[in-house]
Amino acid sequence: MRKKLNIWSGMAVIALVVAIAALIGTFGGRLYASPPSGVPRVLDYQGRLTNPAGQPVADGTYSVQFSLYDAETGGNTLWSETQNVTLSGGLFNALLGSTTTLDSSIFNYARYLQFSVQGEELSPRQRMTSVPFALLAMDTESLGGNNASDYTLRSSLSIPGTINQVTNPVDWSMLKNVPAGIADGVDDTGGGAASNADTLDNLDSVQFLRSDTSATFASGTLTMGAGTTLALGNSTVTKSNTSLVMNMNADLLDGLNGIQFMRSDVDSTLPAVRRVGNLNADLLDGLNSTDFLRQDGSGTINGNLQVGGDITVSGRIAYAPQRTHYLMLGPSDFRPTTSLVQYFLDDGAYLAAGSNGSLVAPVHLPDGAVVTTVRVWYKDDLGGTITVYLRGSAIMAMMSTSPPQASNDVREMYNANINVTLATIDNTAHTYDVKADFPNGAGPIRAIHKVLITYTIAEAP
Repeated sequence: MRKKLNIWSGMAVIALVVAIAALIGTFGGRLYASPPSGVPRVLDYQGRLTNPAGQPVADGTYSVQFSLYDAETGGNTLWSETQNVTLSGGLFNALLGSTTTLDSSIFNYARYLQFSVQGEELSPRQRMTSVPFALLAMDTESLGGNNASDYTLRSSLSIPGTINQVTNPVDWSMLKNVPAGIADGVDDTGGGAASNADTLDNLDSVQFLRSDTSATFASGTLTMGAGTTLALGNSTVTKSNTSLVMNMNADLLDGLNGIQFMRSDVDSTLPAVRRVGNLNADLLDGLNSTDFLRQDGSGTINGNLQVGGDITVSGRIAYAPQRTHYLMLGPSDFRPTTSLVQYFLDDGAYLAAGSNGSLVAPVHLPDGAVVTTVRVWYKDDLGGTITVYLRGSAIMAMMSTSPPQASNDVREMYNANINVTLATIDNTAHTYDVKADFPNGAGPIRAIHKVLITYTIAEAP
């Protein structure tokens, strides 16, 4: 149900209209003295909250958000705070600024007060107004915008040494009609513009060079700052003593004779003693030549090599040490050697019951790989003999279930005794496969589960 905010008639209306007057200590028709600490920074506000039928809302504590805007609708939020106010008969009282400080500079233009009760925004906004004396009171804590400490008491001006002393110099920029001669605080015109000051900074005039007459730089050093130019015009510089050096032939430059430099205006020969060539530098950036890879030789990288582009290799990439790899054959890799029926069950390959034969799975290994072990997982409930071969040009490895053992569990056959002479894969001369011989087909109770071949490789395929 939408709520409505009503402003009291009579004295309550005055409390809203002259709310700004609280800045000077008055609200609701009652007068309060401002405390010594300064003008209160809160506004006393009273209101009445009713429902759409004009009846007061239920007594209790409500969350009310007060916000000041610079426009009757829309605009910018200049200040906001939320208070829990207690309603009795719909009436409530709040001190605005009690949780979020109110800055008096907010009230330099028309301002509008917005209410939100329990998160529900009420309208229209209430325009904030003031009383005449409250407008004048806004500047009571300052003088023309300046603090009292920025001024000197009139009674202090009659005390000698009060102003323009070392600890309290005069700010001449704050004075009017100051004569040009004393604008810097020092009467530097003496007896008048026609007076002849015999010294300047306690130095006689003969100690300065004049720009309009001839002068002699008697002694000392003439120092010119960086970027400055000494313009001689058509004048002549005359050597009057040995301290003036002009147009002399310096036989040494930085301690070196002229013949030790190459001239830019004539052909020069670099002496052989200063020519460096065909030297064997044993270190490069502090590293020995063995720390680098040569284009024309062999090298070893002990860390990681990261290449952003392609690598072209004319030879081979060898592994050191050799790497171990694995090839796994599953039930679907096996096929019968004859027209026997093949089945798959729970990852096992088997032959139809009552049939004798073999299952074969092709083996594809990298050329040059060396087979090290063969492992077979199988199941045989009858306890017959199952023989498994790894074949190439001849049998490389063989294993069988001997003595036969009946079991419904998946068991393993293992063979690390690989025929060394046949262990290296040669794909140019042979093909390779795994063959499993069954004494007779027995259905799913006699099956090959998987085969794992382990091999090493010395170079990248």
